[in-house]
Order: sequence, then C-alpha cells, then structure tokens
Amino acid sequence: MTKNEALNRAKYELSRGMNCTAADFDLGYDLIREPVDFTPKNSFKMASFGRNTVYSADRKMHDKIRGVIGESLGFWAFEQENLHRMDTALSKFGMYLNDTHMFYVRATNTAEPEKPDGVEIKWYEKNEIDRFKNEDWLGNTFAYNERIPDVLGVGAFVGGKLVAMAGASADSDTMWQIGIDTLVEYRHRGIGTYLVKMISAETERRDKMPFYGAVQSNVFSLNIASNCGYFAAWTEAHAIKGK
Repeated sequence: MTKNEALNRAKYELSRGMNCTAADFDLGYDLIREPVDFTPKNSFKMASFGRNTVYSADRKMHDKIRGVIGESLGFWAFEQENLHRMDTALSKFGMYLNDTHMFYVRATNTAEPEKPDGVEIKWYEKNEIDRFKNEDWLGNTFAYNERIPDVLGVGAFVGGKLVAMAGASADSDTMWQIGIDTLVEYRHRGIGTYLVKMISAETERRDKMPFYGAVQSNVFSLNIASNCGYFAAWTEAHAIKGK
C-alpha cells in the first residue's frame, strides 16, 4: 500500500461515520453533517486532513457551530483559541471537547524489525486478551469496548516479566488501531518500537490497515509512530457529555 492509498482509505473509513464522502476532506471549505449512527456519545466530532475541517454534529448544534467557524476555518479550527470558542459553544448543550488526537497511517512496510536483546515476545488473540483487564498500566493497549473490540496483542517479556504490550482494536472492518504501553523503567530501549512494528506488520498480513493515534504532548508515543514508518494523516476531536 502506498502513502496515497493509505490516506485515501483513512478518508473513506472516517467519512462513513461522519456522513460525508472521502472527497469532502479535500474541499476548500468546511462542512457540517449529521452523524450516521447518532448516539449521545457521538453527537459531535470534527476532523481535518490538513485542508478543511468536517464536522459531524447533532442538527441542533449546527447554528452554534456556524457561529464559531464563520465561512470557514479550515485546519485552523484546531488552534487553541478556536477550540476554546467551540468548547464554549458546545457547553450550551451540556457538552465539552475531549482530547484532540493526531492520527497516523503508514505505507506497507515489509522489513523485518530487529528484536532488542534479552526480550521474548508472545502473541495473544482476541479470546486471550481479557486476562489483562487488571493490568491498569495497559490503558493505551486495550480498550475493552464492544464497539471497537480488541482483536490482537503482542507482549514483550524480560526475565519472564511483562514489560510492554502492543494491541490492535478493530475500529472498522478494514482498519485496526494500534496502541502501545511500556513500563517506565523499560522505555528508550527500542522495545515499544519493536512491538508496534511487529503488530503493524501482522495487521497488514491479515489484510487490515493499521493506524495509530496519540495526543500531541505524548512525545514518547509520537516518536514510536515515526520510528515505525507512520506519518501524520488527520486530526480529530470529539465532545463528551459534561458531568
């Protein structure tokens, strides 16, 4: 898969839930749509591939959104000032913006990664993942969410101790999201990068496209993405119900 093919697939998959087309992400102006599968949890979402921004929102929010974006904000909608204005508008509906994430995709990479010294790995299929529910430090690896089921995991062991884990969740029929957690004392040894490379390659072997998400302040995670051949594809934010 080439870089452009990866981007086009990502646009297509995102468009399915946002009630737009893949081509809509390349327009020179912003769009507001209603969610395809409306629930209180997906009543607002905004995404940009670097040109415009597409909004998927409950119809009752549309006028407030237009009041924030004017004719069009494009990718500038994700600037802090504009996010604050959008957050204020959403508060009228008892909602507020959650974390903004960058999402990454990659062209197919067939190079076999080099395993760090002293590390053993073990693979876990979907029916084996529940055993890690009590491992609180694996918050990025597995979601335990029926809507985006965890389907694959690979763990790194040093001296019999689990020190890192990468997981994949089926966010759509064709795209699996990759997550990684590494114990602090085992970071900067190449273990996280190795696991992400391994699970990304295995995802591709299963005819799925891997993608990777991280908040901008998680430099450790962003470096892993870069080391594994991922490149920035889109920015996304959604709103959740206020307490």
